[in-house]
Amino acid sequence: MFDFLRFSSKNIGRKRFRSFLTMLSIGIGSCSVLLISLIGQIGQRAVTAEIDSFGVGGLTVSASSSLSLPLGEAELALIQSLPEVSKAQPILLSYLPVSTGGEAVKTAVWGVGTGGGQTIGLSLLQGRLFSSADLREEREVCLIDEYFAAALFGSQNPVGRSITLTAEGHTASLQVCGVVRSGGSITQSLFGEYIPYFAYLPYTTLQTILSDNGYSAIAVDVSQPGTEEQAAARILRLLEENSGIPEGYSVENMALQKERFSQLLSIVTAVLSCAAGVSLVVAGVGIMAAMLSSVGERTREIGIKKAIGASSRAILLEFLWESLLLSFTGSAAGCGCAVIICILGCFFLGISAIIRVEWVLLCIGFSLFLGVVFGVYPAVKAAKLPPAEALRA
Repeated sequence: MFDFLRFSSKNIGRKRFRSFLTMLSIGIGSCSVLLISLIGQIGQRAVTAEIDSFGVGGLTVSASSSLSLPLGEAELALIQSLPEVSKAQPILLSYLPVSTGGEAVKTAVWGVGTGGGQTIGLSLLQGRLFSSADLREEREVCLIDEYFAAALFGSQNPVGRSITLTAEGHTASLQVCGVVRSGGSITQSLFGEYIPYFAYLPYTTLQTILSDNGYSAIAVDVSQPGTEEQAAARILRLLEENSGIPEGYSVENMALQKERFSQLLSIVTAVLSCAAGVSLVVAGVGIMAAMLSSVGERTREIGIKKAIGASSRAILLEFLWESLLLSFTGSAAGCGCAVIICILGCFFLGISAIIRVEWVLLCIGFSLFLGVVFGVYPAVKAAKLPPAEALRA
């Protein structure tokens, strides 16, 4: 084996530029396949995190706006009475102008309860979340997201300062009690001009400001994972029996929607990886062309080796090893470049990279497989050369 590697390396070194181009084509194909796979996995995780930060976990119960059905304390109590429900939290959402003394900016104002940290997915950075007293006494306090804090206060810790909210001709001054990481960090940074800032109030306070005792939705966490569909059916049946109006309420399974979106991203990643794999197959054809040229150039050498006792099997293995060495060197370099590009891209975007070793090994293994497939014909052709005819070349 050592002799085969040594001879293969020497033969590759004879035509350095041609060997470089062959390995470059393999490297580009391997880099494309691995990079698309890594980007797809990272993108899938990042988008899932964005969905979690924007939306609500578990189930989301809402009432039909066209039928003007109620969604308030009575409906919340009904939902909480079900054994399938572990927690239910009211949610209000309104887009209102908010300012800190200067120009007002569009803000998505959420009304949440004390469990907002679990239901909405708020991650506290500074200060505190809401307490039961904040809801009971309708205190004029708020949480803001980190982008709001940086843009309007120029600080990551504006706890204790105030913002002014205007709704229905009513102006309220709210004290910032905490800063959270929420609202979709990547989307916010890319589309900050169109995506509003986020502020969170005790839902009782927002109801008072809006003069509305209803809820925009009710977020529900189920007692046991995997029972979301059964819980959704029970909630719908209970609310419809209470209101006497069929199809007046809807329950959206956010976990199922997130899973479907992840599956869609996986399919897109697989399709793009297959498309990139075509370039790897084309690179394999380039290996065959290079090896056929090598057989033609080394016909007399093959004849001499056979004349002094080299077997057809030895000639076959020598050319196969040369093809494998080209494939391995090119694919290893390409996969290395893909990993470096992925790490650098994630570093500049501020997200954590996902480097799966099994994908790297699979990509290199597929390249070696192509090296064998496209190197067999030139190797067999070299092994079958008659010694007398090869010596006359």
